[in-house]
Amino acid sequence: SYDTEIADQIDRSTCVLVIWSQASVASDWVRGEAKLADEQKKLIPVATDNARILPPFNMRHTFSLRDWNGLPNHPQWVDLIREVSRWSPLKTPSLSVDD
Repeated sequence: SYDTEIADQIDRSTCVLVIWSQASVASDWVRGEAKLADEQKKLIPVATDNARILPPFNMRHTFSLRDWNGLPNHPQWVDLIREVSRWSPLKTPSLSVDD
């Protein structure tokens, strides 16, 4: 089932980015997935708008992309990429936003 697959993916992940937005803070699914990642000490929270992040997630350091201009050299984007690279098995993270 979908929920089992999501849980399995979180279990296998080295880190989990949760993008907090107006829509995601209202989603039971997103909050549940964030809780599972947080319990496993894998959560990297990211805020993209002025959504009110609820407890316990508002007590975690949250990377802010609220002012991100989409450029790969934007300081907040670079900080997030550096944090992900600490968790990631990749040796050199890409700062590119292009696929």
